[in-house]
Amino acid sequence: DFIDENDYESALKVANKKHDLFGLRVYDRIQEELPNIGLVPFYDSEKDQMVMIDTSHKSTRDAYAKRSHEHRTKLYSQLRKAGIDFTNISTEDNYVKPLALSCKRLLEFSRFFTSLLCGLAHGHGGLGCGSGAEYHFGYK
Repeated sequence: DFIDENDYESALKVANKKHDLFGLRVYDRIQEELPNIGLVPFYDSEKDQMVMIDTSHKSTRDAYAKRSHEHRTKLYSQLRKAGIDFTNISTEDNYVKPLALSCKRLLEFSRFFTSLLCGLAHGHGGLGCGSGAEYHFGYK
């Protein structure tokens, strides 16, 4: 869910060097903006207690939306710095199209990267080997 107080940018970079990572953020609109519904009980994990938040105050809702936006901005920055592609999918939307587009991007990148490595391996200085299927980089 990418909701963590700890900075995991360095861990993402290390993991992405060894594995093909893809960030998929599934979110609900309430994670980004509080509805105006009056008093709502929330669990405060730092104090280990329930607290009442008055969502009828615009300043409360605005502060919540601002923190949510800051969190997303930081997350996207960390993923980009780590070289990880990502997509967002809302629980209110159909997930098929954004997921299919993300998979298509990954497949296109994989084909390009395979072709690039194949060309380098054969001394072409870059792209080569057609689809890249002819060269398996030591794996069968």
